[in-house]
Amino acid sequence: MRKLPGIRWRVRAARDLGEAATPGGLLVLERLEQGHRLTLGERLVLADGAPLWRDVRRHLAPLERGDTVELDLSRVVVVDGGAMALLVHVRSELAARGVAAELTGASDRIQELVHLYAGDAVPARRRRRR
Repeated sequence: MRKLPGIRWRVRAARDLGEAATPGGLLVLERLEQGHRLTLGERLVLADGAPLWRDVRRHLAPLERGDTVELDLSRVVVVDGGAMALLVHVRSELAARGVAAELTGASDRIQELVHLYAGDAVPARRRRRR
């Protein structure tokens, strides 16, 4: 993996702004009038799965039962099945916590992958173990 010029500056600037710099780009959590929006970076691939998983979960950890969040895919240009599976799993975890989450802003091509991984279906309720 080649180093990008200026990556240190971008990481430092992201920390100053309360954003997370992942290999796929910046993650930005915004507070909206009704709910929150987590804007995802341009490139979401499983090779960057660990930092993506860590940063998405860290940003969404403060959300509580009754909150809503949009996982905004409008900036995403490249996404693979592994990264999409992670996002759909995060959406399911949020639903289990009582947080309404929706994958929004996807281009037609990316929306096909969202649909393939059931990211647009109502999350199934988890059964309690006995």
